[in-house]
Amino acid sequence: MASQTGTDAATEARVLGNTLYKAGKLSQAEEAYKTAASLVPHHSSPVSNMSAVRYEMGDYRGAIAYINQVLALISDDTSDSGKKDKLYSRLAKCYLHLLEFIPAEDAISSIDSVDLRFELYESVESMKVLRAEAPDESALRRQVLDQISRFKPCLQDVAEYYAVGHDHTETLTEPFGKTGGTEIPDISFFFAGSGDGRNLFSAITSMFFREA
Repeated sequence: MASQTGTDAATEARVLGNTLYKAGKLSQAEEAYKTAASLVPHHSSPVSNMSAVRYEMGDYRGAIAYINQVLALISDDTSDSGKKDKLYSRLAKCYLHLLEFIPAEDAISSIDSVDLRFELYESVESMKVLRAEAPDESALRRQVLDQISRFKPCLQDVAEYYAVGHDHTETLTEPFGKTGGTEIPDISFFFAGSGDGRNLFSAITSMFFREA
């Protein structure tokens, strides 16, 4: 009964961690996963979640440590190759971010999915080429920043938006009709969606000339 209670509590903690993770609250999610891992130390899922959190935080060394823990827990489990592929993929990406290509390739070689393995190998090769062409990171960073426009007022060469209207103003009313007599009736107006108000003010100023 106590074991079942611990498992249920671990499940609740992990569900909470998943909710926090999706909300981008990574530190809080990690605490929830740690709680789940402490309640079920032989289960790999909470530790796997913790590796995902560390990866998203950019702590690739921390993610690698958690991934190795998970792999040790599921080393004898051959039933879920998809889960292992996901872990080895994350492991390879961690090493790739750290520019450690040999460990990255070792991790990729353990992936069963041919398509995923090919995709990651391509990423490693692309990174190798980039490193060979630009071994100095600071120089590459300056080169990239120098090519970025400091200010680009319009992405297209045809203007599609004007802060102030550029069309000719037009009155928004027709001349007030008179059905006989000289008395002008009281009329109220509702101007909706008038933009910068140019046409509205044109209508107001034209009333005097039209109805004088």
